[in-house]
Order: sequence, then C-alpha cells, then structure tokens
Amino acid sequence: MSTPSLAEMRSNDTVRQGLPGRRISGGSRAPRAGCVSQPNQRLIALIPRSNLGLTATAQPTFWFDLPALDTAKQVEFNLFNQAEEQIYSQALIATGEAGVASITLPETQQLAPGETYRWSFSIICNTESSAANLAVTGFVQRVELTPELTDQVAEMSLQARLDLYDQAGIWYDGLTALIGLRSSQPWNTAIDARWQTLLQSIGLEHTVSASLVNSLFESNENQFSTPPKQSRLTLADYAAR
Repeated sequence: MSTPSLAEMRSNDTVRQGLPGRRISGGSRAPRAGCVSQPNQRLIALIPRSNLGLTATAQPTFWFDLPALDTAKQVEFNLFNQAEEQIYSQALIATGEAGVASITLPETQQLAPGETYRWSFSIICNTESSAANLAVTGFVQRVELTPELTDQVAEMSLQARLDLYDQAGIWYDGLTALIGLRSSQPWNTAIDARWQTLLQSIGLEHTVSASLVNSLFESNENQFSTPPKQSRLTLADYAAR
C-alpha cells in the first residue's frame, strides 16, 4: 500500500478522526480581553483538518498565524506525550505584529519515532482568566525515514525536499520547506500559487495572513523538557495501517 500524499491528507477529514484538536481559536473581543488590536481576530494553527500531521524529523517546526496584538504578550507552547504527560514547555514574548511564525523544538527535545504527541499553543491575553486566552491545539506523529533516504534528504535542495515530503504525506516538514521557499523567493509565482493551493486545501485561504514574520517572538528563557520514550515506526509501517 502506498503512503498517502500530502494533498490527500490535507483534504481528507477522515484521517485519524477523533483527535480533539482545535486549529482556530475563539475570537477575542478587544479591549475587554486586552489582547487583539481588532475585535474577533483569531489565532490559527497551520495543520490539516484532521488536526494530525506527520514529521520525519526529531525536532519539527510548528507554524501559526498570529493576529495583531495591542501590546506585546506572552505566548506558551506545550508538548505532551501519549500518556498526556507534559514533556516540554516554552514561554516566549510575542511582539504584537501579525503574521505567520514558527516554533521549533530544541535539540534537547526529540520526538520518538512512532509516538503521537499533542501540542498546545496559547496567547496569554489575561493572566487571571485562561478563558480569555487565544489557544489552539493539535497532534504530531514522527515517522522514520530509511537511513538511505535520510542521507538523500540531507543533500537535497529545498524544492526537492518539498516534493518528497508532499509525495510522502509528511505535513510538518513539507509545510516548513514550502514556507522556506516562499520566504527566500517572494517573487516566485509558482511557489506562491502552491502556498495558496495548500491554504485552500485545508480551508484557510481566507483567514491566514500573507505575511511571514521572522522576529515575532522574543525568548524569555523559560522552558523545560524531559526525554521522550523511544520506539520505531517507518513510513512503510504507517502506510500499512
């Protein structure tokens, strides 16, 4: 059985149904919530409709579309293992600028092949009431490339990596490659069209910002991690399920 393509995973709502993720936060009504600069702006996680995406890397990158904030705010990223134990947490400061930005796991926090993890990301609008915060949550599962393919990927161009990840249905890494190409080649209409097609396929073409922001977060050095358990799962194993 072949591995589903990224396009199939994007458009197929039945992939791993039952995972209680949330791609789009509730609206925040400024100034009552003291957070967004315009009423009912939302925090958006760039993930499939199923709320689950695959990665072939131990430290994947997670992408979010942040609304414009009235002032700099603290944001929190948390990672949980399959037992719902928190294994990583990082607090950052959002500058308040709107745009698409990312969080990458550090080298000290590696995802184990075959494990499915839940993550959450929140903008802290009110330190006294979590109900006022903007929050999204989703899932990531790491699959393992063969050693030969891992070596090939290391030598590939970003475009070749994107094509490989797209064909293999590896969401997080494919998205990171596409955004990398879009950031380095803003004049490339073919890449921009591919970006728009991706947003359309997950139903976010009218909600995600066109801007990519490289300096959206400022670290406040508040993070912790614990080592995950180890297991193995290859792409062939995943396709056979």
